[in-house]
Order: sequence, then structure tokens, then C-alpha cells
Amino acid sequence: MFSRSSFPPLGPSRYPPLHSATPREPENYQRRLRPRKTRDSASKVASDNNKPEVHQEAVFAIPELLDLITTYLTKDDLRVLICVNRAWSAFWVPYLYSDLFFRKYKRTRTFPKMKKYGHHVKTLEVHQTKWINVVHLIDFATRLHSLSICNAPLTDPQLRGLPEIAPQLRILHLSFVRRLYRFMNHCPLRAVAALSNLEDLEWNAFGAVRVDDILHVLQGCNKLRTLTLSGVHIVEELQEPNAAEESEVNNNILVRVADDGWENTTLRTLHCISVLLGARQSFHDEARYVHPCLRRLFQHLPNLKTIKFTAIYNLSPLDWHYVFENRVGIEHVELFILAQYKNLRLYATEALGTLARFCSNLKVLDARDIYVTTDQAFEQVMRVNHQLQKVSVKNTDFGDLALEALARSTTLLSASSTMANCLVELDLEGCIHITNHSVAMILENCGLLRDLNLLGTRAGTIELFQSSKPWPCSRTLEKLHLDIQPVEFKPFHPTFEWEAPTVQILDTINLYTTEEYQLMKERLTSLTSLVGLQLGGEAMTFGLLDNMSFAPRLRRVILRIPFSSSERFQSFSMAQKAATERGNLIFPNWIISASARFVNSRLSCTIIANINSEPFQF
Repeated sequence: MFSRSSFPPLGPSRYPPLHSATPREPENYQRRLRPRKTRDSASKVASDNNKPEVHQEAVFAIPELLDLITTYLTKDDLRVLICVNRAWSAFWVPYLYSDLFFRKYKRTRTFPKMKKYGHHVKTLEVHQTKWINVVHLIDFATRLHSLSICNAPLTDPQLRGLPEIAPQLRILHLSFVRRLYRFMNHCPLRAVAALSNLEDLEWNAFGAVRVDDILHVLQGCNKLRTLTLSGVHIVEELQEPNAAEESEVNNNILVRVADDGWENTTLRTLHCISVLLGARQSFHDEARYVHPCLRRLFQHLPNLKTIKFTAIYNLSPLDWHYVFENRVGIEHVELFILAQYKNLRLYATEALGTLARFCSNLKVLDARDIYVTTDQAFEQVMRVNHQLQKVSVKNTDFGDLALEALARSTTLLSASSTMANCLVELDLEGCIHITNHSVAMILENCGLLRDLNLLGTRAGTIELFQSSKPWPCSRTLEKLHLDIQPVEFKPFHPTFEWEAPTVQILDTINLYTTEEYQLMKERLTSLTSLVGLQLGGEAMTFGLLDNMSFAPRLRRVILRIPFSSSERFQSFSMAQKAATERGNLIFPNWIISASARFVNSRLSCTIIANINSEPFQF
């Protein structure tokens, strides 16, 4: 061992000497830390003591306030809250275990948490789980009211036994895939009729379904309000039944529902996704008769308010007429007609014409991605419906004629009543026939407009901002999607044939002057209630909006700005770095994500700015 004396003496240290953590004069040390008492501080302490205190018992006694607070909390936040104390755990545990999700769940011999917290579960979703394990979970969920089973094999007796283990079930979503086709036929739709308390049913399966089975469900579930059929082939009789179906046919067990003497008066929403109607007996029946499956289904649904046809097949004009005839109570319609139709324009025009003849009380119209339509067909629908609140005609031939009719009908509504126009959301993305004139009419007449999408339209030039009339929606508009385009801009239609000389170079386009950009900036900064903003276009510049303080509630901004021809970058990384630097200048203390890519043979940057890390749907 080395002794202390064997080491040479240390020289002077270059670091300052370390003082002891304990001060030599504790009285003076504490006196320096003690805040100085003044007359103002004493009055402030007295005022703080006089403020009423809010105890946790008062907060927990208001269930509505708890529900509102819980909407802002994640699962991780709830896990932290239940560990604070027993009182907090008792209040927050029901919210933590109210909805559960399991994938490939297998029961074990260990003590399950479901046995302790199962009575709090209200919504249960399981994927790729055997029925015996699903029953194991349901046995503990005594208050379960929503069950979703995806990609799991089921049989008729298993589904018929579901009311015994979950009699209070109100929502049931069943989803099958093609590789599980062999399980689907063993579990026919008619087995769901045993659930008499059902209010929402979704049946997603690729295969044939008898129309009598659907009617049996509508007759047995007298509380059903929403029915969703996805991927099914509605037929009158199965062509190739399996062994179970053949035994039922031989024993006459198959359900036969009479067409007279009953109606389902509770169903409000019918959603058909990729539904195919069975073949007709004759080719000429399409022009003379309504499809028998469609007629039998809709004659028992007198109180429908929402009809959604998404990618539905082989509906004739006579079928469209029968679906919407004498249904004045229809308020919500969604249409998506596949392009595989041999007479697509005829089907789409007939569907819109039927809406104009029979549906005059629409509040929501969603007719997206119907490329082959006419502006006149949409104009008829807009002219007769004066209570539209949400309109989505994305990627259609919706033009100025229809939009002006919508603006006039809403103007008549506001003039005939004390309330302002009820139009709230308008999605015109991809409607290349929309110009500044019709959009200006909407902005000048819609005082409650909250969401406006004008991407891919002819609107967005200087003519839109030169109007002398005010925009009443400037205080209510929350989401705006707009392309700032030059006057010579020609949008591209997805169904038109591509032409080589359509590429426009920034230097060949007459951009706007400083005064014109200032006029655009004044109009945009007047939208003080914006929450989400998306700007782009050939004429978009970094100086158009250099400060976002005009909208204090703004949470997400997307800017797509083309670089000028004078800016040269050796690589994409340098362009991305320049975009990030400019984004940090425009959005200080925001979360910035920037990228650079070629758009129409021009280098452009995309800046996505979020005020915080919380997700925001925009």
C-alpha cells in the first residue's frame, strides 16, 4: 500500500475551491432566502386565502365534468391517475377499462385482470380470437353493450347463444375475410335475430346472404336503428349451399318471412358497402321491374333517414326510383357509384335526378368520386334542398351552375327565417369547373360556414379576393384548404387524357404584384377563427403569411410552396434544410416537419406545422 507521504505535493489547482454545502452562518443564509415581506405581498396572501377552493369531491360529484376531462386524457394518463391514491383510483378506473382491445387472446391459468375490472368494460373488440376465449372475456364483462369480433370463426349455435351470456348487448360488429370463407356459411345472418336488444349491427362478410335472413333480423330486432351490410351478395336462394344448409333445406328449417303484416319502424340508417344484388330472371326485367330483393327489403323500412350506397353494384334506374320514392324523411344520402358500370353516366344522372324528385329535406349530401356526372344534375338537387348543412362532391363535375343554386337556396332560407344560412361544411376538392364567382357567392352568403375545401379548383386567383363585399364566415370558418393560383392556371382533371404541353413554368406565368399579394393577405388574416389551414398553389409564396398570430386558435398549418427559379439546390437535403429554416421563421416554437419534392416538374417544399404533439384531424 502506498502511504500519503509517498505522493508528491500537489500544485495549485486551476479550479476554484469547493465550499462546504453547509454555510458557516446559517442564520444569514436563511435570511437571504426568505422573501421580503411588504404591504403588497401581505395583501396578496390575504386575497389568495379568501379565494374559494375547489375540492376533488366537488369535481367528482359532477359526472358531466368528469366525462369532459376524460376526453383530453390518454390511456397512459389514466394509468398514472389511478396510482395517485385510492380515491382517484376509484373514480378513474371505470374510464380506463371502459373499452378494451385484444388480438389473438388466449386465456391462461393466471389471475386475469378481467375478473377484477370486467364490470367496468362497456366496449370489447377482439381480433383473431377463438370463440371459447371470447366467451371467457364476455363472462367477466357484466355491463358489456358493444362487441366487435373481427376475423374469428363462428358458427350458428355460438352466435345464437350470445344473448344468454350478453343479454344487454346493443352494438354488434362482425367481420370476416376471404380466407375464413368456410366459417362464414356456418354462421348465417339469421342467427343475429336472437339479439332482441340490438341497436347497431354490422355484417362484413364476402359471400351470399338470403334476403329472408335479412328480413328475419329486421323482424326480430325491433330496436335496431343502424344496419350495415358489407361485401355481401343478396340473393333470394343460395345456389350452392353447404352441408349445413342442405340439411336445413331438407328439413324445411330455412326461415321464410312473409311480406305482409309487419314493418320495422325503428331502423334509421342503412349502409350498403360493395353489395351485389342477385341475378334477375330475365335480361328485360331490368327495365320493367324493380329487383325483387331490393323491393322486399325497402318495403319494410318506412322511417329511414340515412341511406348510404358505397360501391353498390347493378342498380337500374327503376331501382333508384323505388329506393327514394315517397321518402320525404330522408336527411342523409351518400352515393359512390363504381366506374365499372357500363352506363355510368346514365346511372349517376338517374340517381341524382331521383334525389331531386323525391328528397327535398336533405341535410347531408356526400356524392364523392363520381367522375361521369353533369353539372345540371347536381343543380337540380341543390335547387330543391334548402336545408343542406354538409355537402361533399369531391372529384365530380360539380360546377358553377350547381354551386350558384346552392348559394341562392341558402340565401332564400336566411331571408325567410331569422337564423343565418345553415351550410356548415363544403368540400369541392377536384371540381375543376368551380370558379371564383360561385365561391364568392358562398363566402358572402354562408354565415355559419366552418369547413371549406377548394383544392384542385379554378378558384383561388386574385379575383376571389378583390370582392368588395365582406365575408360573414370570417368569424366562424375553422378549416380552410385553398390553392393560390395565377390567372392563367388550368387545373388537371383525372379523367382527361394527359397532354404534354400542360406543364407550367413559374417564370412564364404572370404572378401578382405586391399590392395584390397584400390584398390576399388582408383577406386571409381576417379569418380569425381558423383552427386548421392548408395553402398551396403555383402562386403561393413564403411572404404571403409570415405571421400566424391573426388566428389564436390555430393548431395545424400545411404550406406547399414552390421554389423560385433563382433558387438552386445541389440536393434534396439542402432544399429540405432551407424549407425547415423558413418554417422555423414562420412558426417559432411549433413542431415543424418539412420535405422537398418535384411537383409538375418544379421543385416545391411542404411545411407541416403543429402547435403541439396532440393529434388533430384536418
